[in-house]
Amino acid sequence: MEITASEFISTWKAFMTFKTQTPDWKDHWNSNTDWSNFILGGKKSSNKTSPIGQFFQNKYGEQNLGFRSEDGLVDLTLFDKSDALEFELLDKNWKPEKIRRPDYPCHYQVLIEHENNIYTAWEEIAKLTYYRARLKVLITYISDDLPIDKRNLEIKMMESSLKDVISKSNRIFPEHTSTEYLLIIGAKDRDQLVWNYRTFDTKGDIIPE
Repeated sequence: MEITASEFISTWKAFMTFKTQTPDWKDHWNSNTDWSNFILGGKKSSNKTSPIGQFFQNKYGEQNLGFRSEDGLVDLTLFDKSDALEFELLDKNWKPEKIRRPDYPCHYQVLIEHENNIYTAWEEIAKLTYYRARLKVLITYISDDLPIDKRNLEIKMMESSLKDVISKSNRIFPEHTSTEYLLIIGAKDRDQLVWNYRTFDTKGDIIPE
């Protein structure tokens, strides 16, 4: 199983359509903490109770896809359960016993960072560069009630920040060149949310759609 940037975008769109189908989403939007909980779940490490984690798990199958919220420095991780760690420990009789831990993967499929404030989102980009994964996702939001020209300036700012952090990180200690970074930028436009998507390579360059 491999979740690509385009597959993530498709599932994210379905997830947000599901989450915003009733008007109460606007009540969550007005509080950063409530909105983060609305998307990710609470600030406690869990492999059971993340709204977006459960949505992805329902799509790919609980037997196939695992997730964990607040996994180390990362808000949410997605992983293939077939990539579980396997190793030997000594049992109570001092005999080797094979251990398999499906909730501790050999590697991550997807890392997700969610930051409400676009002006501090660069911190989350840095966190994403510290770990290995096939796909690394940053979700952030434009300031409310901006005219289109100011909205585009904030998008450009975020693209530039992401490029700078990724490219410098990979000049020092390169990651696998098949790794992709996905930037999702949301904005509240009257009574709906609109989204911008950009995918980047390990040089920080935008990958054409």
